Amino acid sequence: MFAGPYTSSIRGALAAAVFLISLGTACSVFADFREFTSHDGKTIRAEIVSASETEVKLRMEDGREINGGISFFSDSDQAFINKWREANFDYRFEVDFTKKRNKRDKVQEGGSTEVVYEEWYFDVSVENATQTDLSNVEAQYKVYLSFAANADKRAKQPLKSEGKYRVLSGKAAIPKIERLRSVNFSTTPFQIAHSELLPGWYYANGSKDEKHDDIEGLWVRIMHNGKMVHEYKSSGQALQSAKW
Repeated sequence: MFAGPYTSSIRGALAAAVFLISLGTACSVFADFREFTSHDGKTIRAEIVSASETEVKLRMEDGREINGGISFFSDSDQAFINKWREANFDYRFEVDFTKKRNKRDKVQEGGSTEVVYEEWYFDVSVENATQTDLSNVEAQYKVYLSFAANADKRAKQPLKSEGKYRVLSGKAAIPKIERLRSVNFSTTPFQIAHSELLPGWYYANGSKDEKHDDIEGLWVRIMHNGKMVHEYKSSGQALQSAKW
């Protein structure tokens, strides 16, 4: 547990380091070890093991590990820790999704065609497998659709054409996601349709009586502080050659 801006373990480590140095028994210096200084001028030699946005774990030259708040250290040490974290950060996420239907409507159009319109969305789960809590995360997504029954004509959101597919783009803010925890967000709903000619009707060009729109895939990018740190693509032909 943290006591104010720093831990008692760091306090104790600083005191122990001063005692060891006074006895001349400090361990030999390694390339990754450096001197860290507290705001009140006490110092220890240690290397960084891991760091989050607010906390750091240090390993001293005798092998002991200590944890504490970054704010306990001098401004220059805080800058060093943050630079180290940016260079050594190991982002890990697990992305999963479920397709869910909002509603289903059956109508007759033009006196010749029965059309079933369905509104769907993706429920997306993002798990933070990184070894620290994260804030200022954003999920950007693209939903790939194909239209044969022309439900795109009733689309409430703008769709972009990418080859033979239509794409719905969006994003979801994730203010904070704790370590080994998941958050969920929903994409903007979209419509697909299934149409079938009524008995006695046929297409003059010989087209099939039934036409289906399809949900082709989902592409998700995870952003942290404006930088892409993970991406997920569902399987399917639509995303094999897709470009963001």
